[in-house]
Amino acid sequence: MLSRSAPGSLAAAGLPTVAELLARGGDHRITLVEGENRYGCRPAPQPARWQLGSSTASEISAAATAALERQLARLGGGLARRPAPEVHAEEVARLRLALRGALGLDAADATVEIIFGASGTDLHLFAAALAAGPASAERPLRVVNPEAGETGTGVPAALRSRHFSDRSALGGPVALGAPLCGQAPELCEVALRDADGAPRPTAEVDADAEALVEQAARAGRPVLLVLADVSKTGLLGPSFACAAELRRRHPRLVEVLVDACQLRLAPATLRAYLGAGFLLAVTGSKFAGGPSFSGALLVPAEAAVRLGAAPLPPELGRYSARADWPASFPGAAALPEAANLGMLLRWEAALVELRAFRALAPASTDAFLGRFAREVERHLAHHAALAPITSLPLIRAGLPGPRDAASWDRHPTIFPFVVTASAAGPCSPEEATKIHRRLQRPSAAQPGIQLGQPVPLRAPGGALVGALRLCASARLCVEAAASAAAADAVIARAVAALDRAAEAGFRR
Repeated sequence: MLSRSAPGSLAAAGLPTVAELLARGGDHRITLVEGENRYGCRPAPQPARWQLGSSTASEISAAATAALERQLARLGGGLARRPAPEVHAEEVARLRLALRGALGLDAADATVEIIFGASGTDLHLFAAALAAGPASAERPLRVVNPEAGETGTGVPAALRSRHFSDRSALGGPVALGAPLCGQAPELCEVALRDADGAPRPTAEVDADAEALVEQAARAGRPVLLVLADVSKTGLLGPSFACAAELRRRHPRLVEVLVDACQLRLAPATLRAYLGAGFLLAVTGSKFAGGPSFSGALLVPAEAAVRLGAAPLPPELGRYSARADWPASFPGAAALPEAANLGMLLRWEAALVELRAFRALAPASTDAFLGRFAREVERHLAHHAALAPITSLPLIRAGLPGPRDAASWDRHPTIFPFVVTASAAGPCSPEEATKIHRRLQRPSAAQPGIQLGQPVPLRAPGGALVGALRLCASARLCVEAAASAAAADAVIARAVAALDRAAEAGFRR
């Protein structure tokens, strides 16, 4: 955290390096241990490691690193003349404009407000604080959220307005699990998979969500309904139709948050969710391929007016500066004037990747991601030592506004699988973690492989297994767009990574 300081004091002390700042301004997950964060990523380009784990995190690219070196030099000049919070506020204002363009928000979306946060988990904390505005001891906020295994380990605590780590983005050490405010929201989870790990039918997920929302609404309680698009293992739920109907029935009680932290959505889909009045959480550190962490909560104009006036818990100042919130949110007035240079740099890196991705022809991206999905799914289906984890088609029926039926976000881009090699049977979560770490390490003969961290899932019969995840990303799309040979090379790497995972399973 950088708080109020005399102009020039940071310059006199010497600014940290880009690599050092990329590991600051977040919670414990961003802390480097032997040069790597909790996801096994380093704050510098790793050309000897294949980046195929964007469902968790990616390492920074060389192009983004060069952009951050230039940004840091510019920031240093500003910090030599003005207090850090002023420089931070100016940079955040610039980021808001840049992010709108990178996400494809057009002039019609100019009133969509943007709140910046250090991570997707921070965004859930913010959304719960906003939705809890009208709550009281007699009518506490109920949060209806997809199961934590499909969202994030810290998300349940964040949605209950509790510290989800022992360290916050701005405030240093905090008490893990302690409440940020007096009246903590009630959290109810909806399962997206059944006891055997199979995806539940959309109608069942919707029915569970509807029952939980209606029960609270009948008691006059405010509700935050979270819709995952897409989850850790590539699922979507509850459906847009369900969320929209519940919002229509109870416009004064129900808020909807779309957990799009993976950012695996085309611009038309983003605009459709915002057009429906839903809050939307995105990050630049998943599909986009920016470094961990960078988050943004998009708030439609009508929701901003409705939610922005309620005072925010002062304890939220440990996570967010006043400038991270729009000026139209008077409820954020109590937040501190502070600066988070690490978050600024991580978003700048993500914007480098998003701009390159947005420059691609949508039809080309659609064709490549369709081919990527077919090749990966075919290889998983026929590999004797690997078992794919079943998902459902990404159907977003009923979304408002003009949308292209051939939009690239109809294709799956997260491919969870279980290594079943050897007589020991499917990998346990602990064994999958060992395989994940082993693959990350490059050798003289082979590059390292960054896959998505293992997700614990139930297999038929109830056994707990560890599912690794191979992912397509914006960065891979940009690389593949260079030529037909480049696209072939990207897909060949993905297939080779699956083979290497199976081979690692034999040596567990």
